[in-house]
Amino acid sequence: MDHLAAVLSKNSASGKSSDLLFAFRCFAMDTITVFCFNSSVNALDEPDFAAPIVEAMDNSLPTFHLFKHFPLFRKTIFSLPPWLAIKASPETAGLTHLQVILGKQVQDVTANPDILKDTPHPTIYHRLLDPEAPKGHQIPNATA
Repeated sequence: MDHLAAVLSKNSASGKSSDLLFAFRCFAMDTITVFCFNSSVNALDEPDFAAPIVEAMDNSLPTFHLFKHFPLFRKTIFSLPPWLAIKASPETAGLTHLQVILGKQVQDVTANPDILKDTPHPTIYHRLLDPEAPKGHQIPNATA
């Protein structure tokens, strides 16, 4: 919250208006990624709050209808290499970049779960890799 207030104050001091819809969306994205993954996408630091991940979410909304009704299409799109996915759909490049970042993070955590000891708070990985999880729960691997 302090970071959001600082960015808004900085914009105000320079005589620049701030679109609060985009500011709060960027704040939400940064908050969610920090609490879930212990890694912010720094959306609040983008000029005019035009974070690629937030814009990509807006741009990809029409595609979700196709994904819902055509699972083969969804599977095909998500199996593309990142460089090809970005070329095929530049407007959703932010989502592709996030997918790459989180994929790398999943590989790092599954290869070395001890890095979770350095996080200041529990993350989604703590729950997924918890051996004391409810009965019948299997610990996922990086490809699952």
